[in-house]
Amino acid sequence: MISRSPRAAWTVHQRATRSFGWSVGGQFIRRAVNWCGTIILARGLLSQADFGIYTQGLTVVFALLAVNDLAMGYWVMQIGTAQDETIGTARTIALATSLTLATATALAAPWLSSLFHADNSVNSAGIIRLLCIPVVIDGWIATTAGALSRDFLERSRAMAECTGVLVSVVTAIGGALLGWGPYALGAGHVAGSGTTAFLLSRGAPRRPSLSWDRERGLSLIRFGIPLSVGGLLNQIILNSDFFVINRLLGPVAAGSYFIAFNMASWPATLLAIPLRRTAVASFSRIAPTNPRAKDPWRGNAHHQIAAAFARTTAQLLAVVLPIAILLALWAKRLIVALYGGRWAPVAGAVGWLSFAAVGRLVFGLAVDVMNTVGRSTRAMPVQLVWICTLLPGMWFAGSKPEMVLSTSPLQAIAIAELAAVGAMLPALAIQLHRSQIALAPLLRHIATPVAASVSFALILCGGRQFGATAMLAATVLGAALYLSFLSRWLPSSMSLSLQK
Repeated sequence: MISRSPRAAWTVHQRATRSFGWSVGGQFIRRAVNWCGTIILARGLLSQADFGIYTQGLTVVFALLAVNDLAMGYWVMQIGTAQDETIGTARTIALATSLTLATATALAAPWLSSLFHADNSVNSAGIIRLLCIPVVIDGWIATTAGALSRDFLERSRAMAECTGVLVSVVTAIGGALLGWGPYALGAGHVAGSGTTAFLLSRGAPRRPSLSWDRERGLSLIRFGIPLSVGGLLNQIILNSDFFVINRLLGPVAAGSYFIAFNMASWPATLLAIPLRRTAVASFSRIAPTNPRAKDPWRGNAHHQIAAAFARTTAQLLAVVLPIAILLALWAKRLIVALYGGRWAPVAGAVGWLSFAAVGRLVFGLAVDVMNTVGRSTRAMPVQLVWICTLLPGMWFAGSKPEMVLSTSPLQAIAIAELAAVGAMLPALAIQLHRSQIALAPLLRHIATPVAASVSFALILCGGRQFGATAMLAATVLGAALYLSFLSRWLPSSMSLSLQK
């Protein structure tokens, strides 16, 4: 009998692969439970306006979560070899920043609520205040969660997060049955965050206490500010659509869009979080210890990171692109079957949003690789280009949907989102080149899965021309052919990753 090798003897690739498997499995369970809970709530327990009011609180809290720990969790995940005293200082920074931001936001909640409504007809201050609680919880647990990912302990993290989302869904459904309206969703969010934090803390191999060292603290703050600003810009990109829709069209339209956005983002978020957690830890093992040194790229580290980024992006696109195509073509039938007929009008936005989600995923990977090589500020010009294209584009599209060849304001806003992603990609390519990340390996690696996905889309579009039955047959045929391709291409790509 061959005994299993000790964990300490595993290579980075073996540990990353196992960690990624646990993370994907955990994400799948989380998304499935959350999806089922949303379906139950959407089919009669909550109204579209309830979901819309909840999006106002989410927009605020996600902006806070981008900066609340000053990237201390990311620092632990990327660096990770520091002494407990330094991690204790990082934990103090994360908690103090979170408490400060949550308190200020709770006090400013009425003003923040008024920003979402042109006529102040809806007051969402209460839901904003309620959702400040998970911000403090996240600050308390940020460094612990980062340490688990750094050590590839995704099993503990996945189990904690799955339990947390189950508690969240049960609480939300119970609150909806009691007539809490949007507060049912907020209460579920708080309960899930608290449960996850408790279990993560229990499962952590070490829990450094709060401490403070001035020199180390200033160094950590200097590290975290650029990443936090970048994270805030990223949240503006991700959630500004909810602000625009609430302001222009009201909470009912925002609630409908929330369902479309969740469905479109499902395949991307299923892979995005585990992939980025694992990729950051893997990239950091390849990167030089001091990427800003005079000659940081010793040996093949530079080429290894560029090749690892190219392979990871190609493997990701091979899985996500065909799912986005399926969502685009089957959106209306899926929404009606799962959520009910009252949500059908928003189906036209799902396809555009699904491809925009793929673009955001590629951008996230690119940001991680630039952060790894010490070029954390290079993402900001890309984000500014993105925001300057996105915000006016969505406002114009929502106000005059006919100008973007759409009869639905929500579909028009989704089209503007995808157009902004297209404008962002050239700027991203420029910044990758300036960060000395070669683009040629990326183009070579993604060519095959992109071509296969285009072929898959053509088969489905051909079947769509002849009715629902023909489209179903084309979907089955196209999926069989694509899975055959994937079963041959993906193992060879993974084998190449192992050799490298």
